[in-house]
Amino acid sequence: MNFQQLRIIRETVRQNFNLTEASAALYTSQSGVSKHIKDLEDELGVQLFIRKGKRLLGLTEPGQALLGIVERIKVFFNIFNLNTHEVIPLNC
Repeated sequence: MNFQQLRIIRETVRQNFNLTEASAALYTSQSGVSKHIKDLEDELGVQLFIRKGKRLLGLTEPGQALLGIVERIKVFFNIFNLNTHEVIPLNC
C-alpha cells in the first residue's frame, strides 16, 4: 500500500466513482488509476468498490473503512504541514 493508491481511492470517491474524472484530477491515466485500485485490492485481499460490470457504483464495507483511514491520514498530514511549514503535496 502506498500514498498514491490512497490518493486514488479518495479521489475516486470524490469524483463519484468516475475513473476518468479521478484520473484527470490526479493528472494520471485512467488505466493507471484502474491498475492502482486492482493492485491495492489484490494486496489487501478484499474488494474495495461495488461494481456493475466495469463501472464503480460505491464502496464496500472494507472500502468505507479504508476511506475513513485515508481521511484521518489526510488530516494528520495537513496538521503536520501547518506545524512545520513544509510543503507536502497530497492533491487533496
